Amino acid sequence: MAREVKFKIAILLDKGRSDYREVKGKLFESLVGRFLGFQSYAVQERMRQAGTEIDLKCISKLSSEVAIVECKARSEIAQTDAVNKVHGDVAVEDASHGWIFAISDIGKEAQASIEKLNEKAGKSRYRFFPPATAAGRAMSNF
Repeated sequence: MAREVKFKIAILLDKGRSDYREVKGKLFESLVGRFLGFQSYAVQERMRQAGTEIDLKCISKLSSEVAIVECKARSEIAQTDAVNKVHGDVAVEDASHGWIFAISDIGKEAQASIEKLNEKAGKSRYRFFPPATAAGRAMSNF
């Protein structure tokens, strides 16, 4: 019987820093941005427009499709609010894809929301990248 291996990405920083959460988030966004850069995407980090902040806006160098990326550098399980945010950002930016990268797993309700959105779109427009996928793929490029 195959055993499922779970991964968790740890970002070690001094928790006493006043800007701890912000630095941790920027570091994870930078890691994800580098990974997507290796996947032939032009990456724009931390875009603020229309009253929202987009972590990463990625444009495929091969197809010109746009992907909006939400990066979750929190140890808590990714919840539906992350899915709702990326869905709204994809709509505002008229993007082809909405992706969530996280250092933790996704909650059942959030996963169900992604599945429902993809069913509605008729294609796999939204995707969650769990820690094992993000870490494994990112590390294979170094």
